[in-house]
Amino acid sequence: MPDIITSKSIFVLVVLGMLTGCSGYRPPEPSPDTGSISDTTEEQNRVEAERQQAEEAIRQAETEQRRAETARREAEEARLSAKRETILADLSRLDQRHSTLSSKVSEKEDFVSDLRNQLTATESEINTFKGQVQSYISDNIAAASCIGAADVALSEGNQYEQDVQEMAQVTTVICGAGFLFYKPFRDQVINVADQLNQADIRTNNLKQQASNLQSEISERLAALELDENALQEVDRKIQARQYELEELDDL
Repeated sequence: MPDIITSKSIFVLVVLGMLTGCSGYRPPEPSPDTGSISDTTEEQNRVEAERQQAEEAIRQAETEQRRAETARREAEEARLSAKRETILADLSRLDQRHSTLSSKVSEKEDFVSDLRNQLTATESEINTFKGQVQSYISDNIAAASCIGAADVALSEGNQYEQDVQEMAQVTTVICGAGFLFYKPFRDQVINVADQLNQADIRTNNLKQQASNLQSEISERLAALELDENALQEVDRKIQARQYELEELDDL
């Protein structure tokens, strides 16, 4: 029996070998080492984790960059807005200053113009009055020429004394004692002297008025010049601030 079993076993093995060769059958290869597969998987997981961490870091950096850019832009906009408000406030203040100075300049120009008109009128009045006095002297040359002889004098420094002397040179007048004792003529001499003294006072008053007016005009013009210079400076500042505002609007 043992011999028969052995023979049959050998026969089966031979048949199996033949069948294997004909069908292309290959015996299963031994499985790979499980330790190597585990190491490869861990390395791949580690690489993938590092890649994900790098991508996350990039995303965070980009987010921070956008936030920083937004903050910078907002800060710049706030700065420009504040600067714009400052410029507008300055322009409002300068416009008020300009309006005030313009009114002052206009008022002072009108006042100076009025003073000049007064000066012109006063000077004209002086010339007219002096012409009237000279006509009066000419009409009363005999009495005027005898003022000194009649023991009547003109006021010291009387500005019409020279006119009397010049007219007397071309007029033959005899101021004799008897002629002066003629009361109507003597009264006339006294009256002429009094009129010339009063004329001198009035002329001096008019000249003083003219002098005062001229002094006031000079003072007013000096004050006007200061306001005009201040107004020009305000105009310059307004133009500068408006230029800055235009530059801001172009940004």
